[in-house]
Amino acid sequence: MQKHALKNGVILSGISIVLILIIYVIDVTLIAKWYVGIGAFVLSMTLVSYFGIQYRKEIGGFLGFKGSFMYSYLTFIVAGFVSTIFNILLYTVIDPELPQIILEASLENTEQILRSFGAPDSAIDEAIEKIKVDIPAQLSAMGQVKFYGWTLLIYLGLSLITGLIIRKNEPEPKA
Repeated sequence: MQKHALKNGVILSGISIVLILIIYVIDVTLIAKWYVGIGAFVLSMTLVSYFGIQYRKEIGGFLGFKGSFMYSYLTFIVAGFVSTIFNILLYTVIDPELPQIILEASLENTEQILRSFGAPDSAIDEAIEKIKVDIPAQLSAMGQVKFYGWTLLIYLGLSLITGLIIRKNEPEPKA
C-alpha cells in the first residue's frame, strides 16, 4: 500500500505543480482566485479517489475503510509535502516578487467581493488590513511549513471522505 500511495502522492503533486506553472504562465493573479482553490480541491479529491479505487482493484477488488482511509491519508501527505517544497521554492527562489503580486490580487478580489455584498467600508478596511498581514506570512517559507502542518489535519477529514468512496468490503459468506 505504501509504495502505491507514495507513487500516486508524487503523481498528484506533479499534476498540481504543472497546473500552478500553467496558471503562472497564463496569469499569475489567478492563484488568488477562489475558484482556482475549489478546482484544486475537487481535482485532488477526484484523483485520490481514483487512485484508491485502482489500488483496490489491483489487490483483489476489496479494501475496508481502514485501509482506504490510510491509503488516502498517505497519498495526501506525500502530495502535500512535495507541493509545499515546490511552493517554498516558487515563492522564495523562483519568483520572490510573487507573494506581493498575490497579495495585491487578493486585496483587489476581497474588496470587490465585499463591495458586491454591500459590506460597509469599515468592514472592508478591516479585512484588507488583515490580508496585508496574513498573505505575506502565509507565503513565506515558514508560513508554508506551518500551513502544511495545518493541512495534515485537513487531510484527515478529506481522507475520511475518500476512504468512504474507495472502500469496498468483501461480501459476507452466506450461511
